[in-house]
Amino acid sequence: LLGDAMPVEVQAAIVERSGGIPLFVEALAAALQSRGCFEPASLDLRALPLPETVRDAILARVDALSAPGRQAAEAAAVAGAEFPVALLVALNGGEDGVEVLLESGLLNEREPSGAAFKTPLAREAIYAAIPWTRRRAMHRRAAEALAAAGGSMEQAAEHWQAAGEHDRARSAWLDAAARSRRLYAHSDSIQQLRRALDLWPVEHRSAERLAVLDQLGDSAQLTRRFADALRAWREVADSASAAGDRIAAARATRKIATLHELNCDWARALDARQDAAAAFAQGANHAEAALDLHAAGVRLRNAGQYSAALQILGRAAAAAEAGGAADLGIRIAALAGNVHARSGRVSDGIA
Repeated sequence: LLGDAMPVEVQAAIVERSGGIPLFVEALAAALQSRGCFEPASLDLRALPLPETVRDAILARVDALSAPGRQAAEAAAVAGAEFPVALLVALNGGEDGVEVLLESGLLNEREPSGAAFKTPLAREAIYAAIPWTRRRAMHRRAAEALAAAGGSMEQAAEHWQAAGEHDRARSAWLDAAARSRRLYAHSDSIQQLRRALDLWPVEHRSAERLAVLDQLGDSAQLTRRFADALRAWREVADSASAAGDRIAAARATRKIATLHELNCDWARALDARQDAAAAFAQGANHAEAALDLHAAGVRLRNAGQYSAALQILGRAAAAAEAGGAADLGIRIAALAGNVHARSGRVSDGIA
């Protein structure tokens, strides 16, 4: 239908969404041809409108079911593409019609105690035919059932969101992200935090929102998604600075400096270290300012820029003294001695 040169990714996407059923494959291929776009990078089959031939064929099969079977089909469509049978029973208000639905071939049993639509298209067609008020009420019941049963927090978040309960959805996404971080599943955490932030009005509880952005930056750095981490921490630094929270801005800027160091972008790292030190000093946290100036001094020493290193270490020593951090002052003095010695002033270094 689409030619031998069709990218493998496109073929795989068509087979997955259609379940390999020839009628559905032909309908999707025709929809793609009407769009004239087959690039895998820009292709999203879910964004294509459901072809009428497919929708009609699926709904005709549903209409042939008994009334309890049709009700169970709607409950299954709200439950998702794949779900626990217990969730379907809870949404359906009992087991009536569930067996009929399974026998119809629209739904397949999955072990253990799960079920899934035979094709994603079947679920989409049935779901789209449910009146939106009933659909939202059923999503609300699904979220409540999952919460009561201690089910997937991510699935509960999806249902709260589909029910229009954005505050509850946001809270559930944050719970799911916290669990993912505990399991070191930082890629999952990134996606969940993004979903939470998408539901978060910028002006609403900004301090908590910035904390979530900070967590997003941490997870992104741990998965080496440096661009995502940088974007998150820049927003934290800019927003905190605009709100007058110098310490929060300084902490975010320090993380940005570390990120540049991991990326071997030494010039930007040095600038960020000094910006962090300035923000800490403005927030009257001189010991933390001294830490960043000390780190900048290490970088300049390693780069052989001894005069610049000594200048920054002088500022670091003054900040450490102002912050009452004697131990840090000793570290700074030791580094300054090393720089003096490297630059040929051994007696100054020993002193």
